[in-house]
Amino acid sequence: MTTKWELPPLFTIKCNIDASYDIHTALTEVGMVLRDHLGQFIAGKTIFLDRVASPLLAEIIGVREALTWLKELFSTTRLIVETDNLLVRQALEGIELPFFSLSSVKKSANQVAHCLARASASMSGSMEWNTFPPSLITDVLAFDLNNT
Repeated sequence: MTTKWELPPLFTIKCNIDASYDIHTALTEVGMVLRDHLGQFIAGKTIFLDRVASPLLAEIIGVREALTWLKELFSTTRLIVETDNLLVRQALEGIELPFFSLSSVKKSANQVAHCLARASASMSGSMEWNTFPPSLITDVLAFDLNNT
C-alpha cells in the first residue's frame, strides 16, 4: 500500500478522497482533490453530509459523490480514485468502469483530501475550487510534489 502521494501516469487524473465522521453527531464532511500527471491542482471539493449511519458508509458515499463529480467533468479521461479506507476499496472491488480504477493508500498519501474533509466542518456547506487551490491545502500540495 502506497505511503506517500505519487504522480498519476501521463494523461491521467488522480482523485484523492477522504471522509471525516463525528461519532457523536453522525455528521460527515467529505474532501476530494483532483491533480494531473504533473501533480498540478485541477479542482477540489468539500461536501457536507447530514446524519450518516457509520464511518464506512460515509467513506462509501464520499466515493460515490466523487464518481458523480468526475463523470460530469471527465467522462473519457483515465481516472484513478484513491481512498485511505481499505474496506471501501474491497467493497467496491468488483466494479469495472471504463477509464477508472480505485485504489487504497495510507493516510499519509491522502493528506490533501483529509485536510479538505476536516476543514469543511468550519465552512458553510459544500464548496468547490477550480484551477486555484484554497490556501488551507497549498502547503500540503507542495509537500506532496516535493516528495514524489
